[in-house]
Amino acid sequence: MGEELPPLEPQSRKFAEQMRGSSMPPAHETPYEKSRAAMAASAILLSGPRTDVYRTEDRSIDGPGGALTIRIYWPRALQDGEKIGGVLFLHGGGFYLGNVETHDVVARDLCRDAGVIVVSVDYRRAPEHRFPAAVEDCHAALCWLAGHGHEIGVDRDRIGVCGDSSGGTLTVTTCLLARDHQGPKISCQVVVYGLLTLQDALHLPSRAQFGNGEYFGSLKDLEYVRNLYLADPDRDMDNPLASPLLAGNLGALPPALVVTAGYDMVRDDNRYYADQLRGADVPVEYKCYADTLHPFYLFAGLLDVGRDARRFVADYVRRMLA
Repeated sequence: MGEELPPLEPQSRKFAEQMRGSSMPPAHETPYEKSRAAMAASAILLSGPRTDVYRTEDRSIDGPGGALTIRIYWPRALQDGEKIGGVLFLHGGGFYLGNVETHDVVARDLCRDAGVIVVSVDYRRAPEHRFPAAVEDCHAALCWLAGHGHEIGVDRDRIGVCGDSSGGTLTVTTCLLARDHQGPKISCQVVVYGLLTLQDALHLPSRAQFGNGEYFGSLKDLEYVRNLYLADPDRDMDNPLASPLLAGNLGALPPALVVTAGYDMVRDDNRYYADQLRGADVPVEYKCYADTLHPFYLFAGLLDVGRDARRFVADYVRRMLA
């Protein structure tokens, strides 16, 4: 029996009912190209109005697999020599969906509301580029931001990393790599309903409670993601850079905000991660929006609770990077 939760709030309940009544097959039965198109369309419709920021720029930087595209967002004009906080933003989408376009409004809201420069990373996706390509791209983007951030107005001592869903996974792995390589320095991490393990050995209760696909995602979808993302699933799913809950030692990671939803298969991935961080004496804030479901942060144009969460994240980032 799973955790007792409040009822879904009305907008989330209506969304869940619409998902269940949809004619579109579940993710594990849908060709990934079709899923990409569906996510792109959904994000445009449901992520909310396009927030005005001072300026944006798409730029190509050197990545481990060749040219790596980033999109930079500035909240305001900067004075000559002025430096402000910066956030490396890593989009979600199960490692095979999403890009800087699907999460453009999310990045804009963070830029405006937190008053920071946001660098959104168009990392390589599966199945064209399997693990660890995305991990390597995100670490390379962090190194670029630390080494070249002064060119765009970022203070290298005030850099955070933020991501949702699989972007939350990549947020944690980016922090692990930065720690293990003695840099670059990360001042905070924000993990929004991260998929933090690709194997089932931890027997997390929310996986059993919500893994039947009744709300959003299923254990079959998770298996599909695992096989699409990992080059050798049996071997790679135990790698902490694919399943960061298996990292063991989380000491010396940056302070964290961990956000999740009550009706979410990966809820307990995030709760377990927050507990592990506390056990390692890492400052952590944990926020569970108990009456909603997985994509609420991305679909803030449909779900008011998503707008609340974006403001909550922005407030944390502003505090940490001021």
